Amino acid sequence: MRPRRRSGDVHVSPADPGSEEVRRLLAERDAYFAALYPERNTTLLPVATLAGPEVTFLIVRVGGELIGCGALIAQGRVGELKRFYVRPGARRLGLAARLLVAAERRAAQLGLWRLRLEVGRRQPAAIALYRRAGYRPIRCFSPYRPDAVCTFRGKVHRPVPRRRPAT
Repeated sequence: MRPRRRSGDVHVSPADPGSEEVRRLLAERDAYFAALYPERNTTLLPVATLAGPEVTFLIVRVGGELIGCGALIAQGRVGELKRFYVRPGARRLGLAARLLVAAERRAAQLGLWRLRLEVGRRQPAAIALYRRAGYRPIRCFSPYRPDAVCTFRGKVHRPVPRRRPAT
């Protein structure tokens, strides 16, 4: 089912990845990726890791319905984007872009200078989204291994300057 989108109906917010509703969405996402890629090419983070203090887990809702998710993992001054997913019936509505913008805003608040991600080559729409957002090809990074099925992208990111107290 394709949700109708009115600008006031779309909400991106942090969420608990351990909630039952989000767990169902993540299971749907994992099944989708399992159909696209061999098991050796799927790097799934457990829900407990997604709930860690270094992770900002975001969801997008349209009219109250959970449509997608994504995570930002802070690793020092670098952030990794993981587990981005929008339900197939809701694609091409700009929802993944909204999730990405929210993750980038959070990265700026955290003072992260660089963002990176791994995306499979069998997802041309996702690759195009990241390219439009300024993510360029980069070398493989840990914990991944170079693989013909995967591509790695990165972006230099400007954190929000910290304001000095008035004197």
